Amino acid sequence: PRVRRQRQMCIRDSLLRLKKTTSKYCNLCICMGGGNMGELYIFQENIRLSVIRHLKKAKIIIFPQSIDYSEESKALQKARNIYQSHKNLVIFTREKYSELIREKIFPNCEGYLVPDIVLSYKPDILDAERNGILFCLRHDKEKNSEAGNLIKAITEASEKYEKNIKYIDTYSRDYANKYEFQLEGLNKLWSEFKKSELVITDRLHGMIFSVITGTPCIALDNSTGKVGNLYNTWLKDSNVVFVSDSRDINNVVEMIKNKKFKKINFNIEEFRQNFSKLAEVLKRFE
Repeated sequence: PRVRRQRQMCIRDSLLRLKKTTSKYCNLCICMGGGNMGELYIFQENIRLSVIRHLKKAKIIIFPQSIDYSEESKALQKARNIYQSHKNLVIFTREKYSELIREKIFPNCEGYLVPDIVLSYKPDILDAERNGILFCLRHDKEKNSEAGNLIKAITEASEKYEKNIKYIDTYSRDYANKYEFQLEGLNKLWSEFKKSELVITDRLHGMIFSVITGTPCIALDNSTGKVGNLYNTWLKDSNVVFVSDSRDINNVVEMIKNKKFKKINFNIEEFRQNFSKLAEVLKRFE
């Protein structure tokens, strides 16, 4: 509780400073993307709502989001009132399902569909000899209980046919470092992907990190379905193997047994054209 109060005070002070600046100059403010627009991560949602509510004269862009609200909940009603009251707000969603939700629940807000922003980035890390299987699995409230048997079967196959297995998470304490040191932490994380023969993940960014590092990947869904939604919107042709039910398991086990991992098919230079609408709005708000 004490840490949270300190964070809230820091956010309040930052908002007051931002308000003074944007009231005078109508600056551009960018809210980070992710999967926190909804009720699952209410602390992050409230920060964004506070920004939009207080910075009336700012130009605000919400970077690509996944949206998850309970239908006609109090949280949604509050969000609808705040989002739709701002005259210079643009909401970007990162998969088709969330874009349909945005159009339905925020009909008066300008918004567009673009990929997750990380899919625009190519890590500057050295190639490495690939060896072993890397597990990148959730252990939080987004873990999909229905995928438990699928993960168990894939884990058993991996342990049976591969000696070199490593476990990792996309979240790192390095993210709490000062901004100039955060990229170093990310490069360490991406290097773990880059030197693996295969990644098995139920994290959205576990799948994305696999794609941008060219690492073969078996992906499963999380509890909100955002992994599958993003896969179906942007990555169906990338050779990521998406496991949706038990019918896929036999093929996956054979793949692991014979080490016939599908090479990632992803040309980042060509893919970046999907961000053209975001670039257009950013230029418009300069």
